[in-house]
Amino acid sequence: MINYYGGFKVKIPVPDPSATRPLEGAGNYWKQAGDETKPGILQSIKYKNYYSYLEACDRFVANGAYLTIGDLTASYSFRNHKWLKESVLSNLEIRIQASNVYSIGFNRYHYSAATRNYAKKYLTPTYTFNINLSF
Repeated sequence: MINYYGGFKVKIPVPDPSATRPLEGAGNYWKQAGDETKPGILQSIKYKNYYSYLEACDRFVANGAYLTIGDLTASYSFRNHKWLKESVLSNLEIRIQASNVYSIGFNRYHYSAATRNYAKKYLTPTYTFNINLSF
């Protein structure tokens, strides 16, 4: 199952150099007088805990479209195999399923509203293995 969500904008979290996997350019903060006049340089780290213009401006508003691979399922039935017909079983089926496999955002940050992150490309995945026996 593949899902596409589009037609909306999303606010990307302001880059933080203390994050485990910071957004590229997160360490590019004001370092000397006059840096505040240069586009692309973020507000000083010492002011990052206070309300800033970055949280109110549209600089980090981006296309919110994203695609997720929600479920992958593979199954195989041994119903017509000769060795199964000779046994007491009428059917043996094996199924493998993976859910919440991958998500990609279609913006320059690769931010996905599904994961609410630009470093993590998946939700918490789940894996299921199933054996179905019929007598």
